[in-house]
Amino acid sequence: MDIPVQASTSTQNEVPGTAAPRKKHHVPPITIDNVSNQAGLLKHLQDLTKLKLEAKLIGSKLRIFPQTAYAYHLIRKYVEENSLESYTYILPEEKKLRLVIRGLPTDMSPIEIIGSLAGKNITVNECHIMTSKKTGKDMPLFLISMDKSEENKAAYHVTEIGYMKVKIEPLRPKYGPPQCFRCQGFFHSSRFCTRSPRCVKCAGNHLAKECTKPIDQKPKCCLCEGEHPASFLGCPRNPRNKIQKEDSSNKKTTQPVKTTFTTPPPPKVNFWEQRAKNSTPLQQPNPSISKKPSQATSPAALHPSSLQKTCLNNLTPPQNRSNLTVISWNANGIRSRVEEFRSFIADWNPDIVNLQETHLQPCHNFIFPDYNIYRTDRTFRGGGTAIMIKRSIPHHQIFITNNSLETTAIQLIRQNDQPVTIVSAYRPPRKPFTEQDLHRIFRNQGYVLVAGDLNAKHASWSPHTQQNTPGNIIRRFCDRTGYSLAPPGTYLLPSQYKKHYNRYCHLQRYDRNRLFFYSRAL
Repeated sequence: MDIPVQASTSTQNEVPGTAAPRKKHHVPPITIDNVSNQAGLLKHLQDLTKLKLEAKLIGSKLRIFPQTAYAYHLIRKYVEENSLESYTYILPEEKKLRLVIRGLPTDMSPIEIIGSLAGKNITVNECHIMTSKKTGKDMPLFLISMDKSEENKAAYHVTEIGYMKVKIEPLRPKYGPPQCFRCQGFFHSSRFCTRSPRCVKCAGNHLAKECTKPIDQKPKCCLCEGEHPASFLGCPRNPRNKIQKEDSSNKKTTQPVKTTFTTPPPPKVNFWEQRAKNSTPLQQPNPSISKKPSQATSPAALHPSSLQKTCLNNLTPPQNRSNLTVISWNANGIRSRVEEFRSFIADWNPDIVNLQETHLQPCHNFIFPDYNIYRTDRTFRGGGTAIMIKRSIPHHQIFITNNSLETTAIQLIRQNDQPVTIVSAYRPPRKPFTEQDLHRIFRNQGYVLVAGDLNAKHASWSPHTQQNTPGNIIRRFCDRTGYSLAPPGTYLLPSQYKKHYNRYCHLQRYDRNRLFFYSRAL
């Protein structure tokens, strides 16, 4: 009786001209926590679905792999009815297509947008305006959600909605791994989670909307018990940080590097003392006799190689420590230049270091012995500022809000005298810049020193480059307010750690009677 059945099935499978088999859809697994009788639960679920289910033990968790979407829904229903703690993921066929519309005014009605797209055979399930997390104001961005179908995918080619030119693009993913709003676990959503809730603010056994923690009380992480919210990107339990630590440990094992904290033995002959005897000290600039752009030196003297040789032969590490040594450097990614920067710090021993374009993010560690480091990081690519200051110098951090500049600021405390504000500033090249941005830095401040990369060009400090708007604004601001401007000139120290001659470290000793702007020579 079995032979004809097998023959019939084989003939059905080998019919010529049949279409290719459909692609098998992946059914996500379901993970159930705190299972005491794993074998009994698995057998009961097999009887419920009438299918052979595969499972995997992960500690006290049981991960079940349904074979069909029907079995997936039956297991989820059983879990919800019996109040079991579990989490899973959305089925691939249930995922929505989420797009962002750019170019529409903020007062446009979402119903009008849905109707306009419906006229183009695009069915939108949900549409709402997006708001800024910082200001809470509406942005000219609309988020639409719809089913994944060939008709709806035509939305990528839509260029006009309601007589307005628009651009439609996919929704950008969030930075870092996805995190559940309910249990604060990673790589799953609260929509498919039945675990016990844990608060993101106080680590209590309740949802975040039910939290009664006062504002002045410090948060507590339910993952590592640290004094930060559970959603903090720098949390040591964040999988992104664990991956970075594993990668760094693998690099250390394959390519052994000397420990950075060990101090090498002192040389028998002090190279810098011998060099100081043979070299002449740096001369302080005299604005009255400084050269004008028209009276510049010959082209041979301005050659990068001759300029670097002259500066390196004349400069020596600071010997007189009565004044503070302030260094400003556009690092353009400090993590890839840590060893070079560490050797520079060991040679020059500066008191304060202003850094721009650090490219650091909250999950990155950046530590130097004997220095306090204050950072203003981005949560996306590029930018970032920081200030390094020796622990022995009395100071505290201050915050300056600015829309055009990325700033990190500290204030030096002096006995029987006004405090001094040190600001590390960076302006992205495409950011708009106004004179009000400078007033926000100097307002209600005594002595101020601003050192950074403002991407500003002016003939008074860059005679061989074309002027731009930020350079003119800075020049006018200094002329009107009486602030002193110390552009790159005799203060330049060509960086021995960069091959490109147009990159410089800015070195200048602090003088309390003057205020300085610093700008990179471009």
